[in-house]
Amino acid sequence: PDLRCCVADGKLAIDTYTKFGCRVYAELYDEDVTKDNIEALFQRLMREYPMSKKKRVGRLYVMFAGHGVPDPEKNDGSSLFCCHDFDPADPDATAIPLTAIRDKVKKMGIRHILLHLDFCHAGGIFLSYEYSKTLSVCGKSYFGVPYFSQFL
Repeated sequence: PDLRCCVADGKLAIDTYTKFGCRVYAELYDEDVTKDNIEALFQRLMREYPMSKKKRVGRLYVMFAGHGVPDPEKNDGSSLFCCHDFDPADPDATAIPLTAIRDKVKKMGIRHILLHLDFCHAGGIFLSYEYSKTLSVCGKSYFGVPYFSQFL
């Protein structure tokens, strides 16, 4: 379904950032928020800004607003971003695992990347087992969940 408040938030973010001279790379709303469209944008970003240890450029702000659900295939805190056409019977085709978003972002040659995840279960990007094993922030962990004592 269309999400009026999410669309309004996205447009407000774009309006705010463009006032400071930021360029809009892409906008997807409502029925355009499909797995194929999102993955195509990430592939385009990875091609245009390939990872290079010698030259990382610029800043990127990515906002996902909508619905999220726990990943039904995993029991490690992983979660999914639900695309516009989300079908709980076929999440592989209609949702994006947050671990996939995280892995794609790590392959970009962009110096500063801010992911704004505004949906239920967005914390799954930090809670998946694979990630929590490698994450160390101030060497602290509470109940197996990394504790963030600073803004990342």
